[in-house]
Amino acid sequence: MDEKEKNTTKEVPDLEALSRSALENLEPSLDDNQIDKSDLEEFDAGMHDASLIFKTEVEKKEELEKEESKKSFIKNIGNKWKNLPKKKKIIVIVGIVLLLILIIVGIIFLIPKKATEEETSKLPDVILSGENYRYENGTLIFLDGDNEIGTYECENKDQERCKVSSLEEDHFDEPIKLDEDGNKIVFSSPIYENRYVFIIDHKNESDKDIILYDMKENKKVTTVYGIKNYKEGYVAFKDDESHWGLKKIESEEIKDIIPSEYDELGILPNQDKVSKVAVMKNSHSYIADVANKILSKAIPNRIVASDDKHIVTVSEDKKYHVYDYNAKELHDTPRDYIRVLQNYIIAVDDKTLYVYDDENHPMIMDGVKLKNDSYQVKETYKRKKLSKLERSFEASVVEKVLNITIYDEENEETRTINLLEGELSKTLAFLNYFDGTLYIYKNEEKKDVIGRYTCEHKNNIETSTKTLENCRIASESFLRETRGNSKERDLSSKTGWIPIFGEKYAFIKDGEANILYDLAKGSKIATYKTIDTSSYTEVNEITFISASEVPFIAQSNSSNKYGVAKITSEGVSSVIDFKYDSIKKLGDYYVVEENGKYALVTSKGQSIENFNEKSSPIVDYHKNYVKTTKDDMYFVHSFERPVSDNAYNYIELYDEYYAAVLNGYVMIYDYQNKLITKERDERLKLNLTNYTGDGTKAFKMTFQKDSVTVEIGQSNNTYGSKTIISLKGEEEEPKQPEEPKTDNQNNGGTTNDES
Repeated sequence: MDEKEKNTTKEVPDLEALSRSALENLEPSLDDNQIDKSDLEEFDAGMHDASLIFKTEVEKKEELEKEESKKSFIKNIGNKWKNLPKKKKIIVIVGIVLLLILIIVGIIFLIPKKATEEETSKLPDVILSGENYRYENGTLIFLDGDNEIGTYECENKDQERCKVSSLEEDHFDEPIKLDEDGNKIVFSSPIYENRYVFIIDHKNESDKDIILYDMKENKKVTTVYGIKNYKEGYVAFKDDESHWGLKKIESEEIKDIIPSEYDELGILPNQDKVSKVAVMKNSHSYIADVANKILSKAIPNRIVASDDKHIVTVSEDKKYHVYDYNAKELHDTPRDYIRVLQNYIIAVDDKTLYVYDDENHPMIMDGVKLKNDSYQVKETYKRKKLSKLERSFEASVVEKVLNITIYDEENEETRTINLLEGELSKTLAFLNYFDGTLYIYKNEEKKDVIGRYTCEHKNNIETSTKTLENCRIASESFLRETRGNSKERDLSSKTGWIPIFGEKYAFIKDGEANILYDLAKGSKIATYKTIDTSSYTEVNEITFISASEVPFIAQSNSSNKYGVAKITSEGVSSVIDFKYDSIKKLGDYYVVEENGKYALVTSKGQSIENFNEKSSPIVDYHKNYVKTTKDDMYFVHSFERPVSDNAYNYIELYDEYYAAVLNGYVMIYDYQNKLITKERDERLKLNLTNYTGDGTKAFKMTFQKDSVTVEIGQSNNTYGSKTIISLKGEEEEPKQPEEPKTDNQNNGGTTNDES
């Protein structure tokens, strides 16, 4: 039975004594006939209430039968109550009162005790080691458990002046150990190798010397003036000039490791094997090894933690700083708290936790909210057993997953952070991705966020992941007509991610949808399946373009219809309604398709007057003439009407004429469909089938005032002799042609007008 239980037992009333006392007080009243009929009626009424109370307490403790049985039971008690003598009724009332007192006492004492035991049981089973000596009649008797292992005869026979020395504490970020009154626990020196112990034997209270005593040889080994204990037998010691050094105590000898030359010295915590110490000299701190080799440059302020790359210090204003070993401060501003964990930096500001890698790249963005500011753990011990633990968080890293457990007074919750997201993000230009959110920056250093987007389809980031897939900046589609013309080049392999326009508008791929997003307002503008802004960045990374005027073709995500919109500095507006089955860019026009019919629409979204829709795709135009294709054959039309019903292997449009290829020969027609050349002129027989694009063309034509010069491409990538054809119908001898006209008299396949 512990002390609390004894006290509780003492405070619970003795029921029999209370009953006797009550009866003794009541009996004189009965004998003197001082209880009249009205008093008994009041007792009856009181008994009714008491019976209800009794019923409630019995139900709580013993769970009586069903309701009908309870009512019957109470009725029987009531009947018996009426038949009881008056004296017994009073005794029953007193008994019920005493029962209630007992129940209340049990609630007060037993339930809190049980709750305390349950709370304590959740804590780690940590017990501080007990005293390793006792003072007995002027002698210190040293103990290993219950076994006596040596003695020391005190010169000063006072147990307050002759005892095992206490240890000084480091300033490192380790758990603070408190007693139940909230005072820091002062620890005594351990006994080393069952042989050596630090003791004080002071004549005066002002004495500061500490004796290292060898109980095996019964002699003093040395004198120091302060000690700190570490594993592996290491002891930091202070000399008579308050300078610190390091010794190592072994079974047969005491080694001097670092001479006493520092203002402070302590072995850094959390080392599997002791190798590094933190030292301070002339108000500057350093990391050194146990051979006293300085490993870092001078760091301002006191060191409280370190790993292989980082050094954490605390300044006089209680703010934390983190440096590399070259004394470069990694964070622009000091923090409320910093902890290093497996080369990751955990920083806390205003009860919000952030994580960085060893190069100061963020591993999370918005931080983790904490419930209290007990960043440095506080352990309270009662009778040397851990009874209370105050902490804000705990953190651990397991296979690139950071687990953060957040504590408050009663509850705890765990957040998991995929550190691979941070590892990937640091390789992305102008972009971070954390926990389902894209963060877009205006500068490569990722200092200024211009917007963020919350993904509906989060990215799955694994060790092998090299880029974002499910949620990222959208890729360009290629919606340009490249067949049979020299106005558009096939750049479908060079599209890349769509740029950010005006540092405000972004196209974001989220699952299968492409969303036009206003980064400044944080709102969706429209959702598309495909987009062609004609940017073609060729890279899968963020780039920027001004938003003066950027037209783009897109396919609606809801209707699957195509239209054209444009981004300007004023916003986003419609150019061509989203009602077409397809749209392709072609030079200065858009080729639109609706219900199998094709037309040209201007870049401003205007229809061409008197333009008759075509039944086949339009693949080229020149002035008021268009070329269409069907089944790999080509046809020529004016805007209003067909020019010819004939199908050709290829057609090239010029100002007043068009060239048509059929069965390996090229012919020239005017737009009244009059043949200018012979039908199968051997001079115009073709060797190649390359009509557009790069390289030597099958033919090229240069128009003069009354003639045209034709050159036929050869297989050796040259052109043959020039043939001059009279446009008046009269054949001329080959001669050097005049300078070609510059009024859009395009030679077959030689122009390369991109728009």
